Amino acid sequence: MHVTHELLRAIFEGKLPRNVVERIVIEHLGALCPTCRQEIETFDWRTNCREVPHPALYDLQFQRVAESVRNRRRVYEQELERAERWLAELRGVPPEARRRAVERARTRFRGETFADLLVEESSRHLPNDPWGAYSWADTAHAAHFHTPGLRKGGPVLVRVLAYRGNALRAMGRLNDAERDLRGARREVESHPITDLGLCAELDSLEGSLRKDQRHLGLAERLFHRAIVAYSLLGEVELRARTEMKLGMVYYDHGEYNEAVRMTERALCDLSLETAPHLYLYARFNLARGLEALAEPAQALALLDQDATLQEECFDHLSKLRTTWLRGKIRLALRDRDGSEELLSIARNGFAAAGIGFDVAMVSLELALILLERGELGRVKQIAREAFQIFGAQNVHPEALGSLKIFRDAAIAESLSIEIVHQVVAHFKEAGQKPAEETQPF
Repeated sequence: MHVTHELLRAIFEGKLPRNVVERIVIEHLGALCPTCRQEIETFDWRTNCREVPHPALYDLQFQRVAESVRNRRRVYEQELERAERWLAELRGVPPEARRRAVERARTRFRGETFADLLVEESSRHLPNDPWGAYSWADTAHAAHFHTPGLRKGGPVLVRVLAYRGNALRAMGRLNDAERDLRGARREVESHPITDLGLCAELDSLEGSLRKDQRHLGLAERLFHRAIVAYSLLGEVELRARTEMKLGMVYYDHGEYNEAVRMTERALCDLSLETAPHLYLYARFNLARGLEALAEPAQALALLDQDATLQEECFDHLSKLRTTWLRGKIRLALRDRDGSEELLSIARNGFAAAGIGFDVAMVSLELALILLERGELGRVKQIAREAFQIFGAQNVHPEALGSLKIFRDAAIAESLSIEIVHQVVAHFKEAGQKPAEETQPF
C-alpha cells in the first residue's frame, strides 16, 4: 500500500489513526531496503518497551490541573462581569470623552479583559459608524496602556491597534490607519503570538487597508492567507466575509468573472436570516460584477429586489456606492439624465467623506456626460476637487499622475472624451500596480 493524498487527508480529518502511516512506512522500508529490514526484524521490542504507569498514579496531578483551570475560570468570570459594568457605564459617556474618562480613572476601566471587550464593541460599530468604532478602539488603547503591571504587548494590544486602524481606514484616514496596523504587525513579529485566528484577523484588516490604498497585489495575498486560516479554523462566516473582500480586489483588478465567482462562493455560506448585512453586501458586489460584465439589466434587478433591505441595513457610504452603481447602470441603459443625477449625488457624498479613489472614479465617469453637454465649468470644478482629495492620501504616485493629466487638461479647456477614456484606463492600471516602496507589515 502507498501513502496517498486521500490517505493523508483521512488522517488529517481524524478518520484514520496516525499509526496507519507509520505501519505503511515501515513496510515500505522493509521491502525496499535490506538494511532497514534487518534492523526492524532484529530489534528487541520487548526489552525496549517501557512499562506504562497506571493512570491512577496521575490522579493528584490531574486534580491540581483541574483546580487551577477552575480557579482561572472563576477569576475570568469576575473580570468579565466587572468589565461589562464598566462598558455599560461608558456607553453613557459621549464618544469624544471616553478616552479621557478612562485616563482619569484610578482603579476602574483597567485590565486586558476590559480592553478586549472594548475592541469587540468597536467591531460592532462597523461599517455603519466608523467614528464610533474609532472611539471604542481608542478607549481600549487607553485602558490597556494605563493598566498597572500589564505587559505592554501581546494579543490584546494587537487587536486594539488593528481595530483602531481599521476604524481610521473606514473614516478615510489611510495614513493614520497604516500607522496603527503597522504597529499591530510589529507586535505579532516581536512577541510569541501563535493564535492562528488573531493572525487571520490581522491579515484581513490589513488587506482592507491595502485595498483602499490601491496596493491590490498585496491585498490579494493577505486575503488569500486569511481565507486559508479561517478554513482551517472552521470559521465559515469569517471566511465568507474575507472571500467577499477578495472578490472586491478582483473587481478592482478588472478581473470581473473572477470577482463574480468569488462573490457567489461567499454567498453559498451566507443567508439573509443568519447574516443579513453580509448577505446584502455580497449581493450588491454581485450586482457590481454583473454591471461590469455588461449585464446591466441583471444588475438592476438585483438592486431593485434588495432596495428596501438596503435602505434599512446599509451605512451612508454603502448607500452612496449603491447610488453610484445605479448611475452606471442608467448610463449603460442610455439614460444620461438619470445617470448624471445619480453620479453627482454619489460624487458629492464621496467628496464630503474624503474617499479619494471613489471621488476620482465618479468624477471621471461624470466628466464624460458633462463634456458631451459642453459643461466645462463643472468639469473644471470636479477635476480640481478630485485631484486635491486623492492627492491628500497615501496613494500610488502613477495613479495620482494620471489624475493630474485630467485636472490640467480640464483647466486648460483642452479636455476631450478621448482623453478622459485614456485617463480612466491609465488610472485603473496604475492603481492595480503595487508601489515598489510598499512592503507587507
